[in-house]
Amino acid sequence: MLLSSPLVAISRRDVLRVLTLAAAFPFAMLALAPAIAFAIHRAGPEGGAAHSSVLVEPVERLWRQTTDRPLRVFAGFDEFTDGVAFYMREHPLAAHVLDGGLSPALADRIAQEGIAMVCPARPHHLPSAQWCLTAANGITARFPGGKRLDVTLSRRYFGIDGAPARYTIITVPPR
Repeated sequence: MLLSSPLVAISRRDVLRVLTLAAAFPFAMLALAPAIAFAIHRAGPEGGAAHSSVLVEPVERLWRQTTDRPLRVFAGFDEFTDGVAFYMREHPLAAHVLDGGLSPALADRIAQEGIAMVCPARPHHLPSAQWCLTAANGITARFPGGKRLDVTLSRRYFGIDGAPARYTIITVPPR
């Protein structure tokens, strides 16, 4: 559109340069993509982006140690609530109970079906995460009989571990 005006005059040579650049740029970015991904991996993306898929296995393992019933409700810190639930085989309800109040309807569902929760294990490194453990401990006090597991996880890229992070996984079994 911009170049179609009769007031704009571009030489044939300049058009070829622009076209060459436009054709070469995607191939250059394709070649650089692994290096860019490695730099992002070494810098350590935010926990929810880096560890949501990695947390699934320890959460499901602890849930199986807690009960033989399927996991139907999951809660976590910030983006973990939706991220981890997305990667789980059973796709449980992503309940945002750790960042707000516990409604009576959700309390009844937790009593009937149980819940698995994930919080950062070291909230002093992430001050806003302290409320997550406080809320999770409140739920476990209300619905006893669950299990707790601290895990340290990191992602691997080209055989190199990323920045590790510690998480507390808490389960509450169904009644």
